[in-house]
Amino acid sequence: FIVFPIRRALHHVPTRGAGSQGDSLYKASNPPHGAVFTIYRRDSFKSKKARRKEKEGKIKKQGGDVPTPSFEELAAEEKESKPELFVTIRDKEGKLVRRLVGPAGSGFHRVVWNLRRASIASAGSSRNLVPPGKYTMVLERNVKGTFETIGKPQRFSVTSISKPSLPAQDREEVAAFYDSVERLSRTVRGAANRTDEALEELAEINKAIKNARIAKVDLLERTHKLETQLRELREALSGDAIRSRFSEPSVPSIQRRLGGAGSGRGSTYGPTKTHRREYEIAAERFGEIHGDLQNLTGEEMDKLFIQLEKAGVPWTKGRPVPALKKQGSGE
Repeated sequence: FIVFPIRRALHHVPTRGAGSQGDSLYKASNPPHGAVFTIYRRDSFKSKKARRKEKEGKIKKQGGDVPTPSFEELAAEEKESKPELFVTIRDKEGKLVRRLVGPAGSGFHRVVWNLRRASIASAGSSRNLVPPGKYTMVLERNVKGTFETIGKPQRFSVTSISKPSLPAQDREEVAAFYDSVERLSRTVRGAANRTDEALEELAEINKAIKNARIAKVDLLERTHKLETQLRELREALSGDAIRSRFSEPSVPSIQRRLGGAGSGRGSTYGPTKTHRREYEIAAERFGEIHGDLQNLTGEEMDKLFIQLEKAGVPWTKGRPVPALKKQGSGE
């Protein structure tokens, strides 16, 4: 592998779209936004299957008989984990900022980093813009879950291209604020998804109870109560779905508040007082319901699962693996 010298990256937020003055519009591609890494890879990775196919091709070309692979060989090909190459970026303190997928094939490649940190709220996305400063990049190879560093880290700089008209905020403090928004968004998103999952599980449980050969239909009362409580909490998290359906105003949800708190990421200035207040309200409201969410989706659901198992209700999604009972046992 060869990593060529890295040019300085220009710190800005690119505009979207294009204006038009007149009856025609000329558009051309801009240079890539962010840090550009030019990498040369001499060899590409060949899987066991690719090597077998290549060998079979040579035999066929020579007019020979292509051997049939054994089931063991096919299973080994299926289970083989393909090595991965990553471009790993760290800040001046050595903290991981972003890990990008590197080139798989041989030859010259360019990998572009958009100057944003890896999101801790949503897998595979990037949101927060890094501050100008010094950074390093290095190639890493993942082989069966173990990361190996290839070569030495290369340094590069991220430089601002504009002088702000408003008084500049502290870059590190701005980054810390958006990291706080990300951490809370991660927790709220997890809570909302778990609440939705619990409601889906309860709907399936209700159907199973009604169709089961049991006399304890009082379990329906318990599931109904849980469902009602969870729907109220989901409304606080995600908003009033009914009012939204009819385009009626409603109390902003926690997720909507967090969306507002993070909306300033589209500029290099940083958060305003409104953005900060949105975050404070979201954090306060989520703190009020967090305990109830944990209790209902955790302890209360687990208690219900135990009762369902004792009553012999058919297994439903989310419940533990049923206990193994002996043939003819009524227990």
